[in-house]
Amino acid sequence: MKQALKFAGSLLINQLTMMVIAMVFLTQTLGNDWLFYILTVVFLAGSAYMLYLSGCQRGERAATLSASIEHQRSEGRAISAIDESQQFQMKTAIYGYIFGVLPALLLAVVTFLTRDMFIMEGGTDNWLGVITRIVFSPYLPLTVIFQANRAMLYAMYIPCALIVPLAMPIGYMQGPRLRQKKLVMIEHGKKRKMRNLKVNKRRNNGPKPPKMEV
Repeated sequence: MKQALKFAGSLLINQLTMMVIAMVFLTQTLGNDWLFYILTVVFLAGSAYMLYLSGCQRGERAATLSASIEHQRSEGRAISAIDESQQFQMKTAIYGYIFGVLPALLLAVVTFLTRDMFIMEGGTDNWLGVITRIVFSPYLPLTVIFQANRAMLYAMYIPCALIVPLAMPIGYMQGPRLRQKKLVMIEHGKKRKMRNLKVNKRRNNGPKPPKMEV
């Protein structure tokens, strides 16, 4: 469970970073529709890719540790509880993802359910609606598109809380495959090095030119 909480913490930090970047940069392009939408798509795609890479890195490390633990166990050596908890486990990604998206998901659901309860004068959002829009600022085009339809806007935030963060557990699941790919690359590198050594050895052992007589 500790590793799942660390996974969730990393996911939350990445989401907060997305929120800050969106508030600082995406809002500057609101006057240019095409640039605004294009940059938003690029930003979300880039954020998902970075989460995927982060998950891949975590998954590969965990898979490598799992292989090391199996090797130690086959030799009859004791395995520490810390190593056991850090090895590759699918539940780490699953629970970590659930804990990581839960705050934003709950915020979106509660805001959707209470959207008409505390509307301020002039039909503006209540404080909860304002907070929700800030948290989901990476999805700013939704606010522009559904500005007049509060129900649809907050309903769209619910899947938004789930989709992009999903890239991180997907990346984590690639851990065993990435480790195997790395081992294959290392093996190919060794074979290539041996071939080069043999070629150089044959060249060095080849016929030498006759010595010049004085």
